[in-house]
Amino acid sequence: VPLTRKVYHLAIMQPNPRARSFGKHEEHFPDEVFFEDRIERAVRRMFEGEGNVPPQSPGIKIINLSIGDPERPFIHTPSPWARLLDWLSWKYRILFCVSVGNFSGHIEVGIPHNEFSALSDEQKIAHILKCIEQQLSERRLLSPAESLNSLTVGALHMDESGTYALGQRIDLMPNGALFSPISRFGYGFRRSIKPEILFSGGRQLYATPLTSKGQRYQTSPGPPGQKVAYDSSQQGEISKCVYQHGTSNATALATRSGARIYEVLAQLQGEYGEQVPDNLMAVLIKALLVHGAQHDDQAVKALNEALRTQKNTHRFKKVMARYIGYGAVNIERVLACTEQRGTVIGCGEIRETQVHEYRFPLPLGLSGSR
Repeated sequence: VPLTRKVYHLAIMQPNPRARSFGKHEEHFPDEVFFEDRIERAVRRMFEGEGNVPPQSPGIKIINLSIGDPERPFIHTPSPWARLLDWLSWKYRILFCVSVGNFSGHIEVGIPHNEFSALSDEQKIAHILKCIEQQLSERRLLSPAESLNSLTVGALHMDESGTYALGQRIDLMPNGALFSPISRFGYGFRRSIKPEILFSGGRQLYATPLTSKGQRYQTSPGPPGQKVAYDSSQQGEISKCVYQHGTSNATALATRSGARIYEVLAQLQGEYGEQVPDNLMAVLIKALLVHGAQHDDQAVKALNEALRTQKNTHRFKKVMARYIGYGAVNIERVLACTEQRGTVIGCGEIRETQVHEYRFPLPLGLSGSR
């Protein structure tokens, strides 16, 4: 179902003429442009305007940023780009949904292809999880995914594209409850949980090695995945679609879910006025998105069986959070209550050394009942 509000889109990248000379369609930031400057100008244009241009969309509460710097994976200290997002989110009271980034490298399984393909699905998953564990240093977050105020989104190995022809490809991790094998992982600044939440990012298949002794798998395009509109090489063609995969797709779905939450909050604001302050909408959207996340039992079981050891057993919850954050989001869990469950919203601005106390008087019908 389409969103009720319009989406404001502002291009911050531009075509790469060097790639075009090779017949490729790529976008980039030119060498003479600072990433941070272009992002800041784009956001300022929304809320303050620029030059003679008035504010373009001052009512925006959520900004989707499905882009990362492949030359700057997060190591210890937040990047200037991440700190910029933290400042912009505070200044304009907005929520950035940022993709954690895709890992485009290969997966080395360490055993011949015919031996790996003979494994059961559960054995394949356990083996690939151990292989990915060995790649964690290569799979760090891409700047600005470590931003503290932003909501960082990872991808699930899941889509609704239906049946597909496998061909000369293989599904390395046949479990939709787990992360996508091309997703990157945290931790964030001071070992904070990043990415916090996961949404569907499309099932990513891998090309089978050319020989049965091959042990290295590269990503393969085409279905399954998420079907999206795509740029056409022919003038006037407006119906071209492709199947895509990754954390950018997942972040788009997270942003859309945030927009649906905003509709509910706006309705509550109309009923209760200042009790739902407009300047805290972005924080409420972030809190409710994470509130809708939960760990899938299948994912927890697979991670436990593959990665739990005597050395990490006392801190395995932290280890698990590195891979699946707070879990996959069930947005319907947040948008409405059930006969057995209600969601209570309370918010306010709090400063250092302050305490806010909330009291929830139970309805008479619940008093004394379990």
